[in-house]
Amino acid sequence: MTNGISPEEAEAKKLEEKARQHVRYREYDAALALYEKAMDTYARMGWQGQVGILKKEVERIQAMRKFLAESAPVAAPKSDPQKAYELEKSANNLLKKAQEARSQQQLQESLDNYKQALQIFEGLAFDYQVQKIRGEIQKLEQQIKGGGVAQTQSSIAEEGVERIEQERMLQDQKHKIQETMRERERLEESKRREQVIPQKEAPISTPEKGAPVSASKPPVFVSEQRRAQLERMKELDEKRKREKEIETKAFDLMDQAKKHASQGKFTEARNLYLESIKILERGNWTNQIDIVKREISELRTREEEFRKKEEHEKLRKTAQERDFQTKVQDLQRKTEMEEKERVEARRKNEEKRKMVQEEIYRQREQDIRKEKEKFAKVEEEKRKAKSPEYLKKVQLAEMTLAKAQKFEGAGKPDLALDRYNYLLELYKELEYSPEMINQINEIIKKLKPS
Repeated sequence: MTNGISPEEAEAKKLEEKARQHVRYREYDAALALYEKAMDTYARMGWQGQVGILKKEVERIQAMRKFLAESAPVAAPKSDPQKAYELEKSANNLLKKAQEARSQQQLQESLDNYKQALQIFEGLAFDYQVQKIRGEIQKLEQQIKGGGVAQTQSSIAEEGVERIEQERMLQDQKHKIQETMRERERLEESKRREQVIPQKEAPISTPEKGAPVSASKPPVFVSEQRRAQLERMKELDEKRKREKEIETKAFDLMDQAKKHASQGKFTEARNLYLESIKILERGNWTNQIDIVKREISELRTREEEFRKKEEHEKLRKTAQERDFQTKVQDLQRKTEMEEKERVEARRKNEEKRKMVQEEIYRQREQDIRKEKEKFAKVEEEKRKAKSPEYLKKVQLAEMTLAKAQKFEGAGKPDLALDRYNYLLELYKELEYSPEMINQINEIIKKLKPS
């Protein structure tokens, strides 16, 4: 009996082992391709049980691949900070429109604006705003469905509107200051022009025709006063230039501060606002300074909200990652358990296959033995059907065999060898089977002296 396996079975097992290696490295496409080849091989061999086992393995891998694809954490969107600020501003405008439409009972228009704002905040990953807007949308949808009129409620829109209103106030104040400066320039220019207008000059007497021209100096006009006026104009121009520089530098600093705040860089924004205050103090712009101070105070609130949002996002991602790892570990444990079950199933199948093969070999040996016995019986019957002379030779052969065995057992090899040689001749004459003749030849070889 041999324990060897067929080439087809060896190839199929090799494909299975390679597929399992790919699964360990999460190379699912390659693993599935190899399992398909292995199933084809087993199908050709007629091993439907093993084909069924591999089909379940293929289904498990496909489910695992789908699960990992759906459970993997999604990377947070990255965008240009300025673009993010513009998107946030656009979303806040939509919230303002939604609130106004809702106050006027234009519910569908309000709902549309809320939904557009929701899409923008979801893209920016503003979880707090997204949560509140969804609540407003749910209330609006229920209100539209019920056909009733709900009381005006505060919502996330108020926060966005308040921030936009503060920015608008800052811009309005900026425009007012610019208008004040321009008005001041116009007044200064008007005064300058009034001062520049020359006073009446003394009339120049024209000599009569033929009269001699006086050699004295021409009359002196107000040249010194004019020179003073020109100096005054120059001072006003320089003052206006300095004020313009102060205005430009201060507003540039405030714009930079606002940009840093929109990016979450609150320390940098605060420093820039303080620097702009120092510059505004040079021009004694008290109103603008008060607005910048309120903006600095607002920074503290925004910084706290930003910090809370970051902490919330960090906790959310940590929980998401922990949940994902838990699912992966559960899946790995399930996979290991299923792998053990598959190994045990293969072991049992292998034992069953070996038992079947052994039974086949036993049955085959038994059939061969029965065939030999049947053949020997036929041969015996043939011998019994021979002539009396043939039967006498048979009896003689049996007697000779008995004597040869007796001499061999008594330790008389020479006598035994003679009887075996004679017996060999009788077997040949009786046309005994080659096996019986070979047996006598083997005995003779052993008894011959070396």
